[in-house]
Amino acid sequence: MPGRPLKVSLSRKRNIDEILTDAVEIKPDPIVAHRSNGPQKAKKEDIAPKTLLRVTMPDGTVIENAKAKDTFVEVICRLGIERVRQLGLKFCKVPIISNTRDAKYGKAQVPVDGGWLILTHSSTNDKKKQLDKIAKALKIKMKVEIV
Repeated sequence: MPGRPLKVSLSRKRNIDEILTDAVEIKPDPIVAHRSNGPQKAKKEDIAPKTLLRVTMPDGTVIENAKAKDTFVEVICRLGIERVRQLGLKFCKVPIISNTRDAKYGKAQVPVDGGWLILTHSSTNDKKKQLDKIAKALKIKMKVEIV
């Protein structure tokens, strides 16, 4: 039911006291209010040249995809969605990792396992800053570069 916490009922009778001790209630993220300035189009000369994002993990693995958003999503998934979500990072007032689709930026939220959505509505430079902030907070030595 929208707006209410998730409720799960088991179909078989069984002692669930042991299961419930580790249960975690997942509440939907709050809805963010956005201003509406009407549709905006970027002028051709305002569009930056295409850039790629390359991330070198501590074990030497290099993650680089044809699109920076794919690299961003892959790195977050590799670091652990729940670990990154606990940092509470936001972009445009929307959590980077959310469990609800945003009204304005919903098209830029990429669905991943577990019902999570990763917000990719940012420039490659902003994605680099976000990954650097995540690496610093999680104390992971990974190299993030724009190529």
